[in-house]
Amino acid sequence: MKVVQYITSVESSKGGVSTFISQLSDAPGLLCDLTIITSASDKPKVQLTHCEVRYVSLGWWHLHRWAAEFGRVLDEIRPDIVQINGIWQIQTWWIQKEAIKRGIPTLIMPHGMLEPWIMQRHRWKKKLGMMLYEKRALSQAKCLISTSEMETQSLLKGNYNNCVRQIEC
Repeated sequence: MKVVQYITSVESSKGGVSTFISQLSDAPGLLCDLTIITSASDKPKVQLTHCEVRYVSLGWWHLHRWAAEFGRVLDEIRPDIVQINGIWQIQTWWIQKEAIKRGIPTLIMPHGMLEPWIMQRHRWKKKLGMMLYEKRALSQAKCLISTSEMETQSLLKGNYNNCVRQIEC
């Protein structure tokens, strides 16, 4: 099975989600062909092993090229599934859109970014993002992946998607 994991950044300074991807790529006996797509950066990155890493230009000055670049990479890899790590970045919506256009199912792992107290932080920006793209992205995902029972309950209560599955981290 070919799996693409998308993460906006694997810079070591970005913390939790980058660390999760590093640990995932280092898992012994990984039972899939894993490719990580992330932004190009000259800053220190987390260690990524047992996978291929594809760097794409994701700066706002490359906005007009995102669809073509994501599409090109997905066409080359031809994954069975795309897992998107994190939300609230327009790039996550864009890669999902390109995957769906190609008939590739997507999973979204919010990594706690939909917890009630997080939703209160920069509330107006999140309401705008939810209205413009995030609500549709969450509902179009094949499933939402949570990392704890508390996150599972928040995702179910938020009624973002009928499919929510919890994994142990």
